[in-house]
Amino acid sequence: MDGLKTINLAKSFLRLIHRIINHLSKEIFMDTNEAKRKLNKKIFVLKAIHTLRKQGYLGIHVVFSGFNKAFRDYYNEDPIPEVAKLVKDGHIVLTPVKGGVMLYDAEEYKKSNFSRKAREKNPENILNKILNN
Repeated sequence: MDGLKTINLAKSFLRLIHRIINHLSKEIFMDTNEAKRKLNKKIFVLKAIHTLRKQGYLGIHVVFSGFNKAFRDYYNEDPIPEVAKLVKDGHIVLTPVKGGVMLYDAEEYKKSNFSRKAREKNPENILNKILNN
């Protein structure tokens, strides 16, 4: 009789351990999948710039490339505050264009001719050109 109680107790204990392991593994894998699904916003924006731009272009148009919609679908929030933060932090460059704005990777933008041309168009530089010539 004691042997049968011991066996039943061991079976109950194993069932309990099995339930605990199943529950913990579901929690762990759910958290892992959720973490994989949500990229860091900076990484998302930079990845979008690099993958959505057309060949020969450094940047993307936020509307025509589909960036705004993709950001809203992925994070369920408006991209404007995050883009403004990334511009302020110096990670991306934003230039106004017809129908929206263009986004550029700041590192690539600094190395390009666009950066030089933008500095030349700066009103201070233009004034110096006029006065010094």
